[in-house]
Amino acid sequence: RPEAHVRIEAVPDESGRECRMVVLDITAERQAQQALQQRERYERALLDNFPFMVWLKDAHSRFLAVNAPFAAYWGQPSSESLVGRSDADIAAPELAAAIRADDLAVLASGETKTSEAMIELDGAPRWLETYKSAVVLGDQRLGTVGFARDITRRKQMEAELRALAATDALTGLANRQRFLERLEA
Repeated sequence: RPEAHVRIEAVPDESGRECRMVVLDITAERQAQQALQQRERYERALLDNFPFMVWLKDAHSRFLAVNAPFAAYWGQPSSESLVGRSDADIAAPELAAAIRADDLAVLASGETKTSEAMIELDGAPRWLETYKSAVVLGDQRLGTVGFARDITRRKQMEAELRALAATDALTGLANRQRFLERLEA
């Protein structure tokens, strides 16, 4: 037998003395709710399983959704705790202002933006690679969406490679290539 969901309502008659019972079949409504909840779980799983930070903001740069890695990176208890808040609530004032300016520029131009920038987080320098895009529906720009990943380790390795390329492995002194570069400068 198929499962059915019903709602029973008491409806008084015109005189208000007699009460009639009305049984409404809400099976389709309940199935639609369950399908929506399942879709929301899938979307949350999709967001939270990305290995980088993901966010969606409205036109005023308030978070509509963020993933778990984003919340963790910024020291927040959960992704839900950031909904309705802005970068000004989680980042240093200068950084929040720069992020807001980027958001507004992307929103105004409709162009995507990719950047690498060093920020300070908990007193330590961190490098972030960031991608942002306007969220467009029809001809309206509704907000921004983006992702970022911490590339600090990559930047450190690049600096180490540059240092190794400019020094002699045995002596640690500037190598011939570095010497010639300095002569030309």
